[in-house]
Amino acid sequence: MGIITVSRTYGSGGAIFAQELARRMNYQLIDRQYVNNFCEISKEHVCMFGLEDEVFPTFLDKIKELMANRSFYKVALMANIYDFALKNNVVFMGMGGHLILSGVPNTINLKIVRLLSERVEAIAQIKGIPYHDAFDIVSSKDKERHEFVTNYFSRNLRNVNDPILYHLTINSSYVSLERAIEMVSLFGQRYFTEEKHDAALAILKNRLLEKRAEILLFRLGIVHDYGKVIFEVNEEGILVVKGVIGGKHEKKRLFEALKNIKEIKKIEDHVKIGIFSRVLY
Repeated sequence: MGIITVSRTYGSGGAIFAQELARRMNYQLIDRQYVNNFCEISKEHVCMFGLEDEVFPTFLDKIKELMANRSFYKVALMANIYDFALKNNVVFMGMGGHLILSGVPNTINLKIVRLLSERVEAIAQIKGIPYHDAFDIVSSKDKERHEFVTNYFSRNLRNVNDPILYHLTINSSYVSLERAIEMVSLFGQRYFTEEKHDAALAILKNRLLEKRAEILLFRLGIVHDYGKVIFEVNEEGILVVKGVIGGKHEKKRLFEALKNIKEIKKIEDHVKIGIFSRVLY
């Protein structure tokens, strides 16, 4: 009935916690590898949105190349998370899920941490390597995860580890994963409600529609206008498009594609054209 995000420090046992929590609550576990793989295989996927069927093979061929594009990766990842969250009863592991789903009701954000010495010892034991080598790995992984979050989602955050971002922070040095799973399960039973569920659906549908519209810029080959054209859903089915686009032809193609999307009931056009208009806007 709800959505759970799990962030973790490397070596804290957070991955095992997320897997066992999903199993215990009968939720679907979604991680970055699952999303990356899913984004490459199906025309039913969220990336395949708003254009006629005959373009699917061409765009599918470009997916792997586009996934290396930072802007496309971010918007595709966010669209995926919104899409999976709409299915309800999911546990997201990592991927900045707590930031992407910020403000969405019926969502619990968790952080799993552990004492550094215990994290290093655990990695040294698992990999059969000396302590100092394990320390280097833990430090590198912590840096990678910090850079992933800051590069994609939290440039405006002073501290990506701010505890205020989470409902609960669990220290696995002091709380066993079994006890933590039991605690979170009980908390979820009280926290998740039908009222929050309905409110979450409305927000997620709007956010997903905005991201799918952004994906069209890549599908149409006008990626240079990404970030200059802004999509906002103010009410269900009403898409506000504003900003600046490169030319009349690009604008026409974009709006024709948007009109093919059945979820959009109305489009409000506030788009300017060209470099000169960009200054005026």
